[in-house]
Amino acid sequence: MNAVNFRITPKAGKTIKVEDQVYRLIGSAPYAKAEGELSVILTWESQCAECGETFTTTSALITKYLTRRCKKHRKAGRPVTQKSKHRRPLHV
Repeated sequence: MNAVNFRITPKAGKTIKVEDQVYRLIGSAPYAKAEGELSVILTWESQCAECGETFTTTSALITKYLTRRCKKHRKAGRPVTQKSKHRRPLHV
C-alpha cells in the first residue's frame, strides 16, 4: 500500500504498511473542510525512517502520502533510502 484510501473511518489499532514502514491508527477526529463538507482526520503512529523514534502524523481518509520521518529528521521531497532505514520494529 502506498497511499491511504478509506471510505469509512477505520477503527483505532488498524495497521497499514507503506513500503516497509508500519503505521498504526491511534485516533480520529471530525473535520470540516473549507467547503463546509464534513470529513475525518486520522492520527497515525510510526517509527522514523532515520532514527527509529516513534512519531505521530495525520492524514485524511484518502491521501497519497504519509510522513515517513519524525519532526527532527523531516525533509520534504527527500525519499527514504535503504541507508536511512534504521527503524526498530513497531510492536503491533
